[in-house]
Amino acid sequence: MRAKCPVCGGDNLTKLPSPPKGKRIALKRAFDLVITPGGMRRRVIECRTAFYDCSQCGHCFAPERYQRLAKHFHGLMSWATYEHVAHRVSINALNERFDELFGLWVGIQEIHEFKTRMARYYRTTYRKLLSKIVSGPVLHADETGVKLRTGKGYV
Repeated sequence: MRAKCPVCGGDNLTKLPSPPKGKRIALKRAFDLVITPGGMRRRVIECRTAFYDCSQCGHCFAPERYQRLAKHFHGLMSWATYEHVAHRVSINALNERFDELFGLWVGIQEIHEFKTRMARYYRTTYRKLLSKIVSGPVLHADETGVKLRTGKGYV
């Protein structure tokens, strides 16, 4: 996909060798966790972008892809979601663990957003697994009893 000018939609762009006057080099830091058989460590990724100049309207800009760059990468969001779902770690406890284990400050609202992003990312995988389970000749289920307000039910 070729980049386009956000003002006029033109695609005749020139990459500038240095930032235009009055603008600094665009720099963002993103955080991730590297998970290996021997343990985990944090990774700080410094992301830089070039500026582009539109030949049609003269607008100078950084690409939209850079503007949308996530602050937290997949490994970090996966670990947080796993801890929250599999080990029932609260959002507040996750917030403290990020600081204690990795020296990262991750806001509570950001951790809430991880769940939404990960659910969206794995939606297709979930649907494929579900259709494979349902399409099989036999489905095994565990009849775990639960108390309801008016009687008993099964999960």
